[in-house]
Formats: sequence, structure tokens, C-alpha cells
Amino acid sequence: MIRLSGISWKTSETLLEELSDLRFRLPYNRGNLEIMALDLEHEQNKRVFGSYVATQTSQFFINLSTPDIAN
Repeated sequence: MIRLSGISWKTSETLLEELSDLRFRLPYNRGNLEIMALDLEHEQNKRVFGSYVATQTSQFFINLSTPDIAN
């Protein structure tokens, strides 16, 4: 799971659209977004998406909280 804080509703909707071909759950609550993979390819998707998120958050100076990103 990846947790992002300070995310606008518009950004969460954009991420949902961009990830529509992958199986992710993206619950959003008051600026906090959690991203969870739902399929059997969880580990592969986690690594690919983790790299994508790290790149995007660094470009937009978004606080990234990832308790298990090293796994």
C-alpha cells in the first residue's frame, strides 16, 4: 500500500483514470489517498507503480508516506 497526503480530489481522479488498465483500489479521504494493488501480480505492480509515484511526487513536491516501499 502507498499513502499520499495533500492530494486534491482532481489529482485522485486523474490517477484513477491513468490507472484504469491496472487493478488498483484508490480510497480517498480529505486529501489522503491510499493506493492498493488488487490482483495476483501485486508485487510486480507495486514496484512499477512505486517508481511511477516516486517520480510524480518528487516532481510536484508531494509528501510521500510509504511504510513498506522497500519490500
